[in-house]
Amino acid sequence: MELKKKSAKRLVLPLIGVITFLLCKSKMDSVLYHDKYVIKDCVNESSFQVETKNKSHEDLKTSRNLTNIRDLPSTGQMTSLWPDDPECKRFMVGFSSGLPLVWLASFPRSGNSWTRYLIEAATGVYTNSAYNDPVMVKVGYVGEAEKAGTGRCMVTKTHRLWEQGEDHHVRTILLIRNPAKCTISHWHYHKAPGGNDFFITLDNSTYNSQAFRIWVKSNIENWRKVTEDRLLWSRKLLVVIYEELRQDPITQMHRILDFLGLQDDPSRMACLAKHLDGRVKGGQREIDPYTLEEKSAFKTAIEAVTWLAHFRNVTLPDYVEQISTGR
Repeated sequence: MELKKKSAKRLVLPLIGVITFLLCKSKMDSVLYHDKYVIKDCVNESSFQVETKNKSHEDLKTSRNLTNIRDLPSTGQMTSLWPDDPECKRFMVGFSSGLPLVWLASFPRSGNSWTRYLIEAATGVYTNSAYNDPVMVKVGYVGEAEKAGTGRCMVTKTHRLWEQGEDHHVRTILLIRNPAKCTISHWHYHKAPGGNDFFITLDNSTYNSQAFRIWVKSNIENWRKVTEDRLLWSRKLLVVIYEELRQDPITQMHRILDFLGLQDDPSRMACLAKHLDGRVKGGQREIDPYTLEEKSAFKTAIEAVTWLAHFRNVTLPDYVEQISTGR
């Protein structure tokens, strides 16, 4: 049986480059992608690495050298994460130095900001973004004002596509969430005064508007575009499913720390487990405003992303079933 598995692997892996090339080539005619994708790029990038299946946290710790979080250099003023908790107020967060660039990529409203909080809490190092959003600075993301690539922040948030000329060996954490949920949350955020109300309640009539119908179509296309883009072009990739992150944040944070090459601090992680909500984790809205045609479009996008995710050994939740049943 083991011999058959090895033989199958030898047959399957060489096909992946060919399949990826064909997928790249199909992008040329797709309205979902920009003209920047050309056949030459597909030839150069069609040998992307396939991840092995997720190892356990303990396996990863023993399989390679990890940097202890307490050994990370710190610069500038440090701030207490949980000043009102006597047991946890000693844990600080601040800037570091000499860190490699790591993207925290996602479609908007996929839990990126909450994940940033979890990473800051688990590592003691600020995160930043590609946007320098003053609203995020105001709610406590001090690293937001720091430019990307300075080596002072642990990860950098982005919703952008992979750019030609960008180093595809840069480590990337890709957050994936049910696109139907993203779209509703993104609509709420879009309609919020100043874009800074994470718990706004909208009148149901807004979902019957032509503006919302246009919004849904655009979001479906862009969710697929952003997600496929990182699955295809990022060589060093960790996929984190938002729904799994919500269900078991600590386990997923161990995966993220392992990917970053860091050994967790058990005491710090215990305090994080007591303070999971963070600064701006939005509400979970249960509403089904989509037409049958829109649900069909979601299905097409999800199936395309699911197919590509399989080549990274990633299994997505059954988003199609969730959308069809209004969950």
